[in-house]
Amino acid sequence: MIVTGPSRNAATFSLVICSSADSVGDFVRIAGPVVGTTYVVTKADPSNHLTMPAVGNLIQKLTATTGIMQKQGLCAVSGVPALAVGKMVFVGLDGKATSIAPPASSSSTLFSMVQSIGVAAAVDKVELQIRPMFVKTRI
Repeated sequence: MIVTGPSRNAATFSLVICSSADSVGDFVRIAGPVVGTTYVVTKADPSNHLTMPAVGNLIQKLTATTGIMQKQGLCAVSGVPALAVGKMVFVGLDGKATSIAPPASSSSTLFSMVQSIGVAAAVDKVELQIRPMFVKTRI
C-alpha cells in the first residue's frame, strides 16, 4: 500500500520575533500576541510555571530579534549532552533539550513544569512532538 499526501510528522516552521537574549537551540514559549502570522516568543523556563509551555525550538536567528522556530518534525540540536536515543526529551533548566526531566521547584510560589517535547532520534536529533501537556511539581 502506498500512502500519499502530507506526513503528520512533516517539519513545520514559523517566523518569530524573539528576545536578543534568546539563542539558537532554545525552546521558546509564546510571549505576546501574534503579529500578522509571526509569533512573538521568548525562552521557556521549566523552573517557573509562568514561562511555560514551550511551543517550538529556535533553530535560526535572522537578526538579533527575529528568527525561525521549528514546531514539529526531526530537529537537530547542538550544544547539549548526548541524548538517549529512543527516550523522551524534555525542556531543560537552560531552555535546551535534555534527556533528564528537570527537578521539582523548592519555591513556595512557583511550580516547576516538566514538559516532554519529543523523542530522541539520535544523540543530536529530536523528533519534535511538542504538546502543551506537562506535570507541575513542587517539593
